[in-house]
Amino acid sequence: MKVRKCNLKLSVLSLAMISAFTSMYAYADDEEAAALMNPTSSVTVEEIYVSQGSQKFGEYNGLNKQGGYINGNLNIRGGAGYKKNAEGDTTRWKIEGTDLGLSDRSASAGYSDQGDWGATIGYDQLQHNLAPGYQTPYQGNMGGNGFNLPKGFGTTSNTNALTGAQQNTFNQPNISTTRENTSFNAVKVINKELSFNLDFNHLSQTGAKLMGFAGAGIYNSAAAETVSILPNPTNYQTDTLTLGANWQGEKARISGSYFGSFFRDAYNQVQWQTFAGSNATQTMSTAPSNQLQQLNLGGGYDFSSKTKLVGGLSYSRNTQTSTSGYDSLMVAANPAPAPFNGLVNSGHADFKLTDQSIKDLALSAGYKFDSRANSTQSSIQQFYSIGRTSVSTSGHPAFYPNTPLSYTKSVFELAGDYRFTKDQKARLVYANQNLNRYCSQYATGYNTPTNYYPAGADCVTANHSRSNNIDASYKVRANDSIDLKVAYAVDVRQTTWNQNAITSMYGASKIYPITSYPSGTNGDDYSGFRPYFEASRNLQTAKANLNWQVSEDIGFTVGAKWLYAVYPDAVYGVKNSTGIALNLDTIYNYAENGLLTAYVVQQNGQRNMTNASSYTASWNNTLNENDATAGLGIKHSGLMSGKLTLTGDVTYSLGQTGYNTTLNPSNTTACISAASGTCGSPGTIRNAMTSLKFGTSYEIDKHSKLGLRYIYQHLTSNDYYYNGLQMGTTPNSVMPTNQNSGSYSVNVIAASYTYSFD
Repeated sequence: MKVRKCNLKLSVLSLAMISAFTSMYAYADDEEAAALMNPTSSVTVEEIYVSQGSQKFGEYNGLNKQGGYINGNLNIRGGAGYKKNAEGDTTRWKIEGTDLGLSDRSASAGYSDQGDWGATIGYDQLQHNLAPGYQTPYQGNMGGNGFNLPKGFGTTSNTNALTGAQQNTFNQPNISTTRENTSFNAVKVINKELSFNLDFNHLSQTGAKLMGFAGAGIYNSAAAETVSILPNPTNYQTDTLTLGANWQGEKARISGSYFGSFFRDAYNQVQWQTFAGSNATQTMSTAPSNQLQQLNLGGGYDFSSKTKLVGGLSYSRNTQTSTSGYDSLMVAANPAPAPFNGLVNSGHADFKLTDQSIKDLALSAGYKFDSRANSTQSSIQQFYSIGRTSVSTSGHPAFYPNTPLSYTKSVFELAGDYRFTKDQKARLVYANQNLNRYCSQYATGYNTPTNYYPAGADCVTANHSRSNNIDASYKVRANDSIDLKVAYAVDVRQTTWNQNAITSMYGASKIYPITSYPSGTNGDDYSGFRPYFEASRNLQTAKANLNWQVSEDIGFTVGAKWLYAVYPDAVYGVKNSTGIALNLDTIYNYAENGLLTAYVVQQNGQRNMTNASSYTASWNNTLNENDATAGLGIKHSGLMSGKLTLTGDVTYSLGQTGYNTTLNPSNTTACISAASGTCGSPGTIRNAMTSLKFGTSYEIDKHSKLGLRYIYQHLTSNDYYYNGLQMGTTPNSVMPTNQNSGSYSVNVIAASYTYSFD
């Protein structure tokens, strides 16, 4: 079988899809027609053996433990609508199941009467395995909200000096989160113009994710705080419901729907015992329960076959009234917990007008508007600060308001597509975006201590951002074998700043050089600091893609992408960043039933920033990222009288990240001072992964097939972050966990039997 003489567009994904489905080309037209009338059902039973348990290898695939697994797949279809469709019967049903023996399983069952109604129920599960090597002395169920030290553990002020008895209390729980989703959807067709739809999902999330819990150190304050890394529970239930109606006329169409989301957290707090001081029990709040209700309206109108208008409206109301836990050791005023009474109203509107009245020219104009009005009451939270140095120090309380951030965003877009010839096309797009940020009811009426949050205080430093974007592309098909596409875009974002905004982190402004500014200047950041996600930015991107069909047997795709961003107003923060990506894909039909695929991807990125930690210490930091991936795949079918198919795949990827820090020439402190940190590079973070996959399938007869798979995967990971979590090398106020980056070498063997029937 030869590759058809056409202009192939290849990518890593398309190569995988071609490799998986090449055999489909062997079907003749009559066989395809017969398959539509006589759908093939199948049942697969599979035995899998994993040589080594690994949380990292089995992070998502469910193969995280050593040993054997029994797995299975289902694909069963039926109904008179297949064989008796010509007689007017349109009823069909299906039952599907994937990886039913693993923790990433899914299943569904559906029944439909085409053109009248249909309904499907579904279930899927995904387990995310986390934290390779995690150990802890704490006792408590993973997914629970209470953790205590073992009886007799005692206290320690230096976790690098744990006694032998304390070290012996460490246990190694498996940390994971599991998502289970149950769904039901149905559609009812009234006539060719009107239909209704219903979608319901129940999402259950159990398990935990690791999080640092900061315990009070001395004097019931954050001073000399201790840190325990514990499983923060994810005991959540979320129900979502969509009810919709759809109307389709000759020229107009309209749809309306209601969407509701109802989130419930089984807990409102987590409690844990500190390992310093008096082993006090402390409290941290968890995610609050909340609900969102939204109304949607959308539609379109065809003025003619060449001029069309589409648009949509939505409005939502998000409320949160649950009571959160709080820590009486840290809250200065010890208030009784009260509902938060959060309220956020959001709106959206959009429209797009397209016109093709002029030959070879397609024009469009669009507008989008989004608003988020946070009407939550801003109130002061009063707790002890790091500055509290003795139990008798009644001062040093922190007065921080919650910040009800709101925004409005509008985007206007004009686009044109022009066809010079049937082989040459050009596209030009202009977009203008305006984003406004603000707070309502910010710390209303709070003026004690004097001038902390005067009436009308602004909580946002970056009030307004305006972006202008131009994107141009050109596509040409040089001949039957070659086509080329190039594109260039520039985006200019300008941000207006309020240097005197008083954000929720109050205090004397840290400015450089020292100047007398009022409290809160630049939101209590260093004067000249600009967060990159809000700062003025000039961004350029360029892309090119070449497809070359060398012959009927071989084709190539070469792609490249470059981007460069600079932040012209940032004295401190990210100054600029660069990204480059190159890819080469190829597909080669070396024989009638033999297909070879190969690809190489190279990505490089660099980020440069300048920071300061005191009036006399500033430094530059450079981040470099280098990622390379190469793969080779082969598939040969039709062996042994067409009964045997062989597949193979080898992949190698290498990811490297490095930081380097240098002091600015004007610095007056030493490179190893507490104010400026350590210069140079701490080392390269490196992840190298090799994967080998081999498979074979043998058709015993028309109904039976045997399969055999082998997978070898090896990961070498080196990340110095984990050095600070190992016993004996942690900061002396952090309980060690002995986590690691998850290196592994795993062999997997799987044998399967598939039975197919009509």
